Amino acid sequence: TANNSSNTTSTTTSDTAAPTAKIESPATGTFVKTANEMEIKLHATDAVGMRWYDVTVWKKDDPRVQGSSPLASWSHEVPASDSKNWPTSFKLANNLNLPDGEYTIYFTATDLLGRYGNAESVNFTVDSIPLKIEIISATPTLIQGTVGSDATKVWVKIGNTEVPASYTPGST
Repeated sequence: TANNSSNTTSTTTSDTAAPTAKIESPATGTFVKTANEMEIKLHATDAVGMRWYDVTVWKKDDPRVQGSSPLASWSHEVPASDSKNWPTSFKLANNLNLPDGEYTIYFTATDLLGRYGNAESVNFTVDSIPLKIEIISATPTLIQGTVGSDATKVWVKIGNTEVPASYTPGST
């Protein structure tokens, strides 16, 4: 009689959770002059791996219901080599000319089993209209002036460099 025996080992990974999707930038509340200048940084993770991701841009507070359409959308397959821990970044398309207003970016990731997690979202504002600022006085370290009442952020351009300026709404 032959004495035959064999051992078999197999490993399985249980994946009971949907992938996580995070928008690392822009931060909610970001203001941009044009949407084209905004860089979007995304990060998704899943225990087994991701297959697909979707990014959409909507007018803020538009209902995302069946039959409605986003202003822009991107859907791509995740490279197999990066599918468990996948960071990426890109700039919005140059032909995406969003008018001034508030918008929401949504990001979802789909795993290898077809599950998708809750959509991560951030709001941003396109504001291309420059504020009128009246300079009252200036020294090398201090510029004083008045800003329109609708200002939320102030930048001062010195040469070709824009620098943030401190500003308290309602003050001069």
